[in-house]
Amino acid sequence: MDPVPEERYRSLLAKAGIRVADPRTGIGAQLTYAAGPRRTIVIHFAKSDPAEYVENAVLKVLSLSDEWLLVPRYGNAMDLGIIERNTSAAAISFNVGERARLATYLCTRPIDHGAHTADLYAISGRGDILVTWDHHTAAEGLCIELLNIINATQLLVLLNEFGAELEVYYGDG
Repeated sequence: MDPVPEERYRSLLAKAGIRVADPRTGIGAQLTYAAGPRRTIVIHFAKSDPAEYVENAVLKVLSLSDEWLLVPRYGNAMDLGIIERNTSAAAISFNVGERARLATYLCTRPIDHGAHTADLYAISGRGDILVTWDHHTAAEGLCIELLNIINATQLLVLLNEFGAELEVYYGDG
């Protein structure tokens, strides 16, 4: 895990065409693709699904990139409690060897509605995959937005082989 400086984070967002909500709207730093994603895959989980099943599904998603940036929608990266408080970071980078740690963190962290850690984004190192893990995930599913059709196809194959319940949405992106 490494802290990601603000300049690198903003550069990735600009390169990927990811827009951050205007702070005056009061909805936090919501991230969206300005042109929309090419595909959106939503994985649905049941309350009865074992934690291991959910974590393995998340690992399928994380297998699409060698690097992931974890970003809170509210607050800052230090609020997540996984890097030192005296570190300045806009995001936290997880490399290929840390995928399991990121998946475990996402699946086991407390989701207290209104807390800074409730709504998170995982952005692939190239910015072409945006995963939204928030307080709606349990009810509405884990949303994965993809700019690259090949990545979407790979993820669909992985999730179908795994037996995940999912939906796929087309976008012009």
